[in-house]
Amino acid sequence: LSFLILFLNILIPGIFYYLSYKEMDNRCFVYGAVNGIVSAFVAYFLFGRIWKETSQEVDNQYLDIVSEEYSEVKALKDFSMLEYRHAKKVSDVAFRCAKAVGCNENLCLAAGFYYRMGRWLGEPYTQNAMVKAESLCFPEALTQILYEYYGEEQALSTPESALVHMVDAIVKKLEVMHKDVGNSQWNRDMLIYQTLNEFSSTGLYDQSGMSMNQFLKAREFLAKEESLS
Repeated sequence: LSFLILFLNILIPGIFYYLSYKEMDNRCFVYGAVNGIVSAFVAYFLFGRIWKETSQEVDNQYLDIVSEEYSEVKALKDFSMLEYRHAKKVSDVAFRCAKAVGCNENLCLAAGFYYRMGRWLGEPYTQNAMVKAESLCFPEALTQILYEYYGEEQALSTPESALVHMVDAIVKKLEVMHKDVGNSQWNRDMLIYQTLNEFSSTGLYDQSGMSMNQFLKAREFLAKEESLS
C-alpha cells in the first residue's frame, strides 16, 4: 500500500502537468516524490495501527464466544452436557496444540468449541452451521473453518482448519475407544498415529497449508497430551 501511494504521488502530478502544459517538468516529480514519501510513511504507520487493533478485537471476540457466560455456551449445556464436554475438550486441546505448532491459538480455541455446531442444529448440518454463525456475527476465519467441517463441503484451506479437524477426530476416536477397550496407553498412542496418518494419506490436509513439520508436531503433541489419556 505504501509503495502504491508513493508511485501514484510521483506519477499523477506529472501526468496532469503534461496534459495542461504539453511539457514535462522535473519539479513535479520531485514534489510528488517528497509528498509521496510523507504520505507513504503516514499510511504505513496508520494502517499498521488499525490492523493491530482490528486483530486484537477479533482475538477478543474468539475469547468472548467461548466464555461460560456466552449465550451459545449456555445453550449447548442445556442441549447436551455430552456435546458440551466434547466441545470443551476439543477447544482446550486445539488451543494448546496450536500454540505448540505455531497456529492462531485463539482461532483454534473458538473453532474447536464450535466445530460440531452443525450437528447440534440438525440437517443440513453445514448449511445450518453457516446460518447460525452468520447470525452470531462470528469472524470470517472461524466461519470458514466451520464450513470446512471434515472436508465435506469444501477442502480444508488453512493450517488452523486442519489442526481443529485433527483434534476433533482424535477426541471422537478416543471417546469410542475408552468405552470399548478401556483406558490403554498403548492403544491410545497407536490409535492417534494410525488415525492421523490415514487422514494425511487421503490428501485431506494437502490444501490446508499445514507443513509436514507442523503435522508431525501436532501428531506428537496429541500422542503425549495428558488430557486425552
